[in-house]
Amino acid sequence: MGRLFLPCLALVGLGLMAFISSLTGPALGQDMEQRLGSSDFDFTASLASPDGVEIRGETLYMVHLRSEVVMRCASDYRDLRLFDVYGRMEKETPYVVFERVPAPEPEPVALVELSRHVDENTQTLVLTKPNGSIDPTPLAGLGFDLGDNVFALAEIWASNDKTLWEPLATGPVYSLKGSETRNARLRFPATDLPYFKVQLTLFPEPPEELIAAAQRFDDIAPLIRTTELDLSGPETVLGLSAEYEDPQHLDRVPFPVNFVRHEDGDTIIQIEASLPAAYIGLNVSSDFFSRDVEVLASEYLDPDSFERLSSGLVYRFPYSGGRAEQLLIPVSQGKHRFYRVVVHDNGLPPLEVSSINVYWRMQLLFFVALKDRAEYSLWFQSVAPREDIIPTIYDLSDHVSSTTWPSLPYRELVLGEVERNLKAVALESQRLSQSKNWWNWGVAIFCILVTIWLFALLKRNYGSKETS
Repeated sequence: MGRLFLPCLALVGLGLMAFISSLTGPALGQDMEQRLGSSDFDFTASLASPDGVEIRGETLYMVHLRSEVVMRCASDYRDLRLFDVYGRMEKETPYVVFERVPAPEPEPVALVELSRHVDENTQTLVLTKPNGSIDPTPLAGLGFDLGDNVFALAEIWASNDKTLWEPLATGPVYSLKGSETRNARLRFPATDLPYFKVQLTLFPEPPEELIAAAQRFDDIAPLIRTTELDLSGPETVLGLSAEYEDPQHLDRVPFPVNFVRHEDGDTIIQIEASLPAAYIGLNVSSDFFSRDVEVLASEYLDPDSFERLSSGLVYRFPYSGGRAEQLLIPVSQGKHRFYRVVVHDNGLPPLEVSSINVYWRMQLLFFVALKDRAEYSLWFQSVAPREDIIPTIYDLSDHVSSTTWPSLPYRELVLGEVERNLKAVALESQRLSQSKNWWNWGVAIFCILVTIWLFALLKRNYGSKETS
């Protein structure tokens, strides 16, 4: 019996530990079929009508999700719930979340050239829409069919009678053969005026120090050398539709560069964003650069889990009167937790990137109110690990989608301030207290068992000595 007592004691201890763990472990992970309640989430935000009108039953409602909500949710929103709270009762309400996808930009239209005046370094064109003054379609920019090695200042005016001209935009247009360093479009506020005047002027010879600096970048140097430029075009000027997505009008969240390393001639920057990026932008302090950039994404920190989303060229160079730059990389590949930006320096000094901007499109949440005068709140960021939650797909997604919602009748609600869920905090504190109490009892019982065993062992040894 004495020989079996120690193994039995160990089994009792292990069983006791397992019992305590079952009492103090996360309830959600133990029962995947358990319905989530408000106490299972760390944060909450109430919904309200902007005009104070009570919520009506059997009505479709829309809510714009802010970044502080989206960033705290899983990529598939499995840890987001909408509850109708009435007294102490909570009723889970079906919802659907999707991105507000911009409408496809219409094809540009070729403007009709009415006149062209050419000087040594300047061209002046007068153009009109294909249908002239009877065309009501507004335009919000012009695109130029530039030749190779063109670097010019474009000035654009519009008129109703070709007499009084209203200034619309001024900026550089440039194009380089075999390079992505180009900007052949100039945007301006939408206008329905029928006539446009464009003046293209070659930039003057730049300072010698700028030309010397340009030698570091083979694709930019020809742009700076105006003696190599050609202004024989443009053969065609395109009118750009007012229906387009301007990245600068999207929501933007800056992320400081806290993780950066240099490897094999590349600068690798990593951020934790948890946003559905449409564009990734770089804040660079350098005044003169040109780099190829890749954007990768993953839900985990494992280096092998990152997948390539897109690539592009970022650059900046000064010119007489300003500077030309391209710092945005289009992404539009869904919501990801981690983004990795790889800057290919190709032997050049690493770029000084101070922060990464994530431009993202609005996330829309739709739901149908179940009854009148309901009080709805969003609950998100689960207490339990996200991988323990089964993604929820409601039937509402079959009827409301990113393509159908504009044609549906709906009312809009506003999202209140995000608050810490005090019920989750209290429950976690209670669980920790219970865990501490059970562990204390477990240790005490284990010590008592060990004491009994030691007492029995000593008694047996003492009895054996007396017998001998």
